[in-house]
Amino acid sequence: MKILKISNLYKIYYEYYYDKYPEITTKSYTEQYEHLMQQYPGWADFYAKAFIKLGVEAYEIVFNAISIQKQWALENNVKGGSLDILEAQLSKIKPDIIWFQDSFSFDAEFINGLKSKLPNIKLLIGNCCSPYTEKNLKNLMIFDFVTTCSPLFEQQFRKMGINALLLYHAFEPTIIPQISTDKKIRDMIFIGSIIPRNNFHIKRKFFLEDLAADPNINFTFFGNLSQTKYSNIIKQYSLYLIKQFLNYTKLNNLFKNSIKYKKIDNLNSFPKLLKISKALKNANNGKLFGIDMYKELAKSKLTIDIQGDINEDYAATMRMFESTGSGTCLLLENKKNIKDIFKPDEEVVIFNSYKEAKEKIIWLLNNENKLQEIAKAGQKRTLTEHNYDKRAEVLVKEINKYLS
Repeated sequence: MKILKISNLYKIYYEYYYDKYPEITTKSYTEQYEHLMQQYPGWADFYAKAFIKLGVEAYEIVFNAISIQKQWALENNVKGGSLDILEAQLSKIKPDIIWFQDSFSFDAEFINGLKSKLPNIKLLIGNCCSPYTEKNLKNLMIFDFVTTCSPLFEQQFRKMGINALLLYHAFEPTIIPQISTDKKIRDMIFIGSIIPRNNFHIKRKFFLEDLAADPNINFTFFGNLSQTKYSNIIKQYSLYLIKQFLNYTKLNNLFKNSIKYKKIDNLNSFPKLLKISKALKNANNGKLFGIDMYKELAKSKLTIDIQGDINEDYAATMRMFESTGSGTCLLLENKKNIKDIFKPDEEVVIFNSYKEAKEKIIWLLNNENKLQEIAKAGQKRTLTEHNYDKRAEVLVKEINKYLS
C-alpha cells in the first residue's frame, strides 16, 4: 500500500511563516519541505509518519506551498503550473491511494481524471471539516469515501449517499519535548480566528469580548483580525464582484484551475467588516501558528473552545486536542459527543452557557490544584487516545475494507 496525502495550508499561515523565515526559499526542495514540517503547521506530516509506523509507504505534498513546489519542479526539470507540477509528482510517486485533505481546491474534472491518467490508483479519498456548498458536494461525491472530523457532517454525507468516515482531529505527542515548561505564565488564553462570514463565529466574538473586558480575568488573545481593516474588506469586496462578473459571463471556466481563482471562488457571501470591541483589540497579541502556538498553550493555565455554528450539537474542532495535548486545562461547550472524546469535568471542564463558563473560569483560577489535576488528566487522555497513530490505524482499517 502506498498512500499520498495532498494538503493545503491557509494563506495567512504562509505570510506568518515566510515573514519569520524569509531565507528558507533559497534552499533545496528537501530542506524547504522538512523545515516547514518542523514548524508543525496544521496536520503537518503527522499522518505520513503514522502510516509509515504501520508499515505503509506514505508521502505528503503541500500543494499550495508555492516556493516548495516550484523548487521541486526546478530540481526535476518540470515546467508548467501548479497542477502540472502535482501531476508530475503523482506520476513519479505512483500512489495506490490519494487522500485530499483539502477536497475543494481542486476542480472536479481534475479529480475525476486522475484514475485514467494514473491507472495504478485504487482509491481516492476526500476530506471535509469545514462549511461546504452545493458545488463542494459534487467534489465529495467523486471520492470512494470522505473523512470528516464532524459527526454531524458524517450523518449528512451518508444521507446524501456519500461514504463517510468519522476521523476526529488529533495531537502529535512528539511535540511535547519542544513545548514542555514548568511555568504557567498566563491565566487564560484563546488562540484562533473570528470569521464574520454568515455569522460563523458571532457567539465566539461576543464571548471573547466579554472575557477581555472582565477585570477579574487575566485574558490573552492571539488571533487574526484582518477583517477589522477597511483596506482588507475593500479588497474582498472587489474580489467578490470579480467572481460575480466571471460567473455571469461564463468566463470562470477559463480560470477554474487557477489557485488564485479558487480563492475568489470560495467567497460565497458578501464580505463583512468585523467590528471588535476595544478591550478585545487591546488583548490581541497577533497571529500565532504551529510550534509557536503550542508553546503559548503550554505556558497557559486555561483555555476555552467555542465551536463554530456549523457543527450544531457536536464538538469537532482541532483546538480540543491542541489544547489538552499541550497541557492546558480546557473549557469545552457541552455537546452530544463530548463523552465519546473526554470525561466531562475530569479531563475537560464543560459548560452549558457563557455565564456558567465565566463562573468556572474564575473558580478554576482560584483553585489551581483542581485546574492542574484536570489539565494533566486531559493531556494523558489525548496523548494516549487522540494521537495520529490511533487515527491512522482507523483510516488504514477503513481503506482495507475498500481494497478487500
